[in-house]
Amino acid sequence: MKKILVPYDFSPQARVGAKMACQLSNLYDCFVELINVVGFRNETIIRHELIAQEEDRLKALIKELPIVKDRITFRVLSGKFLSTILEVLSEEDVEMMVMGTKGSSGISEWVLGSNAEKLVHYCNRPVLTIKHAMSLDKVKKIVYATDLADEQEKIVKELKRFQKNLKAHLYILAVLMDEQNVSRGEVRKRMVEFAQKHQFENYSLNTINDINEEEGIFSFVSGINADIIAMATHSRRGLNYLFKGSVAESIVNHVKRAAVWTMSLRA
Repeated sequence: MKKILVPYDFSPQARVGAKMACQLSNLYDCFVELINVVGFRNETIIRHELIAQEEDRLKALIKELPIVKDRITFRVLSGKFLSTILEVLSEEDVEMMVMGTKGSSGISEWVLGSNAEKLVHYCNRPVLTIKHAMSLDKVKKIVYATDLADEQEKIVKELKRFQKNLKAHLYILAVLMDEQNVSRGEVRKRMVEFAQKHQFENYSLNTINDINEEEGIFSFVSGINADIIAMATHSRRGLNYLFKGSVAESIVNHVKRAAVWTMSLRA
């Protein structure tokens, strides 16, 4: 049986992510696995003792989570966070990754970015990042912000399944910017073709004008009080990424209320 993977560091945000994974396990009929990564920065602590301590904490946590106990497991691994999580992903049959996050800001974001942002970029499975507790039975509105590119078949397939499981309405959104020099009518035509090609159900087509994609997405999401933002993530392209960034990864870091569902175009 597939599993939902949850990176867990005992922070309040991680607990929010773990509780969300427990809800999703019922929708997807999956196990939940909590992964704690220990970096061993303090060399005075013996490795096996630290791992044992973290395992005891996870055992206590599982007793408190709203899930049948034979459907949740955990592991404590040593190494660098990103490479360790990606290694687990390559070895396991993972349905989705869920990660509680508080985002990042300031110079640390420019230099390193948040762990959630890194996973959003590299993970080859859907990633749901969440900052606040949310009840899935109250999720009614998913905004799918898209550039209408052709290479999104696999992502759309996963998103449609996610939407169907949640019984939510899908707002397909295109952000129009002045620099694009394209009419609303042209974009609308492309959106109709895109929706027909992918055979969406329970959806609406929406456009918004703004100074950039990120601001347009935030404005639309705020305007309809959306529950979840869905996006594809794009590959980095050299130093250009440092200055412009990926819209999806920036949304993960800066969104205030909505959860964010993403999947890499490289999947």
